[in-house]
Amino acid sequence: LYSYPTAKVVELLFRHLLGRTPANSEEINQYGRILADSGLRATVTAIVNSAEYSSYFGEEVVPYTR
Repeated sequence: LYSYPTAKVVELLFRHLLGRTPANSEEINQYGRILADSGLRATVTAIVNSAEYSSYFGEEVVPYTR
């Protein structure tokens, strides 16, 4: 984790948790701030608790590439 730039970590989280790459630099900046301020666990929690994650995957579906 620490050997990668913040933007790359956020991109990898989006790919694995939301099944897509970040749409714009604002998404990277938003989750990059969470990563820098609160750490990886908080960033993952923020993505998994997002409305997008809930609408596509909910509680029963494993994330997949969209």
